[in-house]
Amino acid sequence: MKKAFAFLIIFICVFAFVACGEKGTDPANEEVSNEQKIVSMIENYNVNGTNGYDYALEQTRNGVVVNSHTITIRLDNTNETIGSRVEYKKDLNEDITNGQYTEISATAYYKNNRIATYENDVWVWKNCSLSEFSSISINSFRFNFDLLTDINFTTSGHYNVLTFKIDDSNAASFLGVSKAIKNLSFEIKTDANNEKLISFTMSYSQELTSTQFKFVPYYGSVNVDLPQ
Repeated sequence: MKKAFAFLIIFICVFAFVACGEKGTDPANEEVSNEQKIVSMIENYNVNGTNGYDYALEQTRNGVVVNSHTITIRLDNTNETIGSRVEYKKDLNEDITNGQYTEISATAYYKNNRIATYENDVWVWKNCSLSEFSSISINSFRFNFDLLTDINFTTSGHYNVLTFKIDDSNAASFLGVSKAIKNLSFEIKTDANNEKLISFTMSYSQELTSTQFKFVPYYGSVNVDLPQ
């Protein structure tokens, strides 16, 4: 149950597509062009173009959260970059003699290629690059359009939405797990001009659980107060 979930934590993701066909002027090719533009935004995503992000991965069983992992990154880019990172993990224990769940939370701060973490009741600063501090690998998977089903490009209010699925017969191999994966589906939302990524969502189910991954870039204002 936890293998696919652990895989996604390691490969926190968005995706590069292997597109088929050439651009053209007919409506069908124009739709592919929109898809390619949206996917390229994900493939080339860079946190430096934002003020952070919200990442959430949640696995549920009968409506109860059994595993979860969230990361909230906020970056104040007013002058030099100052950042905060809040991370939380909840794991279902295989040996419940130590409790049903293990929960871990941590907060860190960034400034001048250094990171502050709370250790032994004091804040300790260590060398750390911005890319390490805000690390999220969102180009780990490779999509082949031949494996995608129900591809749909729509407009919803001020947003464009691209949705698609991967057939159950290909889902497990795509995620790199041995257990059966069902209902693997994706949604990518952008602004009306396909210039700004709004959100990326992936969901699937296993025999007993359902899992959803959501990644949302943050573009709002930020004020980070560094610890003393």
